[in-house]
Amino acid sequence: MARNSALVSTVLAAAALAFGQNTASLEGTVTNSVSGEPLARAHVVVRGTGTARYGAITNATGKFSVAGLPQGNYTIQAEHVGFAMPAGVGGVSAVSAMVRAGDVRSDVKVKLVPLGSIAGRVLNADGEPAEWVRVSAENDNGAAGYDGTTDDRGEFRIGGLRPGRYRVKASPQSIPMPPEIRSDGTTETHYIATYHPNVITAKEATRVTVQAGNERSGVEIRLWKKPVVRVSGAVSGMPAGGANSQIELIRDDTSFAAAAAKPDGSFTFWRLDPGKYTATAYCVAGGQRMRSAAVEIEVGDANVDQVDLRIIPPADLAGQVLYDDEEAKPKPNASPRKVTLEDLDKMISVQAAEIGPDDRFQMKNIPPGRYTVRLSPETAFVRTVRLGSSETEGRVLNLHNGASGISATLKLSGALGSVAGVVTADKGPAVNARVALIPENAGAGFVTTVTATTADGSYLFEGILPGRYKLIAVSADDDKSLEDHTDEVEHIEVQPRDRLMQDLVLPSLFNIGVRKK
Repeated sequence: MARNSALVSTVLAAAALAFGQNTASLEGTVTNSVSGEPLARAHVVVRGTGTARYGAITNATGKFSVAGLPQGNYTIQAEHVGFAMPAGVGGVSAVSAMVRAGDVRSDVKVKLVPLGSIAGRVLNADGEPAEWVRVSAENDNGAAGYDGTTDDRGEFRIGGLRPGRYRVKASPQSIPMPPEIRSDGTTETHYIATYHPNVITAKEATRVTVQAGNERSGVEIRLWKKPVVRVSGAVSGMPAGGANSQIELIRDDTSFAAAAAKPDGSFTFWRLDPGKYTATAYCVAGGQRMRSAAVEIEVGDANVDQVDLRIIPPADLAGQVLYDDEEAKPKPNASPRKVTLEDLDKMISVQAAEIGPDDRFQMKNIPPGRYTVRLSPETAFVRTVRLGSSETEGRVLNLHNGASGISATLKLSGALGSVAGVVTADKGPAVNARVALIPENAGAGFVTTVTATTADGSYLFEGILPGRYKLIAVSADDDKSLEDHTDEVEHIEVQPRDRLMQDLVLPSLFNIGVRKK
């Protein structure tokens, strides 16, 4: 019996040894990025290329250990109440590590940044506390956090904010109803969404800086009041048997409103904040969802009436491509290009079609609207768009009146540019700095591109569409998002076939010369 027990123990020990030789371990520490102190009971998550997740909890000294990892590349993230992972190179909030079978890596260091907060109060136009007002902190990507409502003293506090700069917005509660009927000579007061300190657009707002682990107090917002106005109109072109239509309003700062049209197609919106909106009507007929083209509306101090939203059935779109230069033509044996339409008003992809060997493409059931035309892969760009006898510069396809009977001709150009340079810091080249190329005209379908500098501080963007861009560089360990550096940019313009050289300096960007090859 003793002999059998010894044999079992020997087999288990051998199996454990073999298991350890075929797998790897990751060990490390989680610390406060500001104080350097270890963080106990932080939750560490390790992810590989598959679906498996591995986890651990740090001990009193902030240490963790994850064993039994197959060979491969992993990302390590940690979470702790009151802390967040800072964005690393490329904006990714994770630490990377590669292990081979039998490795025991004990050098993993995860730093968490302590979160901050914003506190202050909201006043009405007469300087009195405003109660039950929602307050939010926004960065360039939208709302980052909010506290619900102000109290009876008009005070608020927004916690859980990453270090950075925020626009603080107060949004009074508003019921979409007509104004009160009063006989005493007064008119109902309508308070609208207001940014700190007392402006009504995001561009005018003063940004509030939140530092790691600190509270920014004393932030005051004085609400604007405006007349109660309406937006009204009618939905036309409703097909026989169509269900009641819905109308959607989207404001330039992404606020949203929706309402149902009456049986006669009429609709009314009340108490909209000032700004530019796009209005779109939707309905369902014969099992098919239809819509109108988006109509632009600007709301101010007066009513906006007689808005006509015409339902147009989707239709097929036929098209062909022409080539402006040899660079635009597809390379031999290359994968077929695709044409994609992106709704310019909704900023969503609608449909993609492959360009055939005869340089033609076909798209089914395209709704009315305005579209940005994209190519995939983007080894060329759309220089002009022709509908019938009308040709326009750029890659915007205007199907406001629908696609029925329309043939589109896209003229492609391969005259792409590049942007390159060197990023330096006080002590020499800035290694692994994040460099972002941000289009100034994002609405035309351009996208932000991010890269990292090499060991000599150099960076390179290739295949860049002609246009105007903002160029930003931040250090690899910068806890802020790229959007928080929008005041520290270089403005550049890329011409067709440009080879633009732009050197940058951290932490403050300044132009040290632009030269072209």
